[in-house]
Amino acid sequence: ISQSGDVPYDIPLFADPDSRVVLYTTPEAVVPTTSAHIVRHPLTEGPRQLEAVLRSLRADHGVGSLLCEGGPTIFNSLLAEDLVDELFLTLSPALVGGAELGITAGAAIGAPRQLRLVWALERDAHLFLRYARRQAP
Repeated sequence: ISQSGDVPYDIPLFADPDSRVVLYTTPEAVVPTTSAHIVRHPLTEGPRQLEAVLRSLRADHGVGSLLCEGGPTIFNSLLAEDLVDELFLTLSPALVGGAELGITAGAAIGAPRQLRLVWALERDAHLFLRYARRQAP
């Protein structure tokens, strides 16, 4: 998904003729010819934009489950549209200062989304946490 159309077409994924890439971007975005097969879908305007993408992935491509490894802006957008079922969070034993670092960026999403811890793993001082949405009573 790219609203800017700034996609790294020079990565190995796009050089692989066996790769099938589904790309949601604006009609104005330039998509070069690549060895990979690219299926392009227009990104809709307005609210519930990501919900439309998920509906298309399910209907047009048979996707039943999606792991999003996007950045804080797309994660915030998914939260705003109430499309997040689970959160996989990794805590690393390193301190970083001088920059705003967070897992979300963008407008406030309203009420907090309540999660429950499903499991926690530790390896080499890293914590790997999996949370799931709390089901409504």
